[in-house]
Amino acid sequence: RQGGGPGVPTMGRAGVVVRAAAAAIDASIGVAATLLLSSSIGVFFARRAVVTLHIGDPHSLWKGPLPFILGAIGEVVYLMPFIFLLVWILDPLTGATAGKRVFRLRVRRTDGLPASNARRWCRSALQTAGFWGLTLAFLVGSWPLALAATIAGAIALAGCFAAAGPSSLALHDRLSGTACYRFDPR
Repeated sequence: RQGGGPGVPTMGRAGVVVRAAAAAIDASIGVAATLLLSSSIGVFFARRAVVTLHIGDPHSLWKGPLPFILGAIGEVVYLMPFIFLLVWILDPLTGATAGKRVFRLRVRRTDGLPASNARRWCRSALQTAGFWGLTLAFLVGSWPLALAATIAGAIALAGCFAAAGPSSLALHDRLSGTACYRFDPR
């Protein structure tokens, strides 16, 4: 822990549970925003996905009952990556997501010094690669991009489990040289 003296905040690396709770708050905000916006912006993404990904076309991968099921909830399914991207992009834009603000978490370098904008954007790009890719894939209609984004998202999600290890750093933190620190006001 760094800091000291009366009135001086202390900081230490945030634990896995606190970071997971912050991420859960961010995900909840993303789901709520998606549900609120699904009847407007979600319709745009769903219509765009139907056209660009050839959903329902006899020569498409999307055949059988799956297009029907996705059609019923498509406004939510196709909008969610975009909204999640917006929720998590707040971290490098404003210094913290809503969940991080609740738990007084900030992204810093692994040595505890402030992270540069380049490091924070690198961390964010690694963390949200799946969301960026899926949003772009739905807009331009690229199956290879959708597949690559799904794989990137799976790697990013699996990389979060590395935070349970001894270094307590997720893959996106290891690659960007960052860590989450919790500030305790004194």
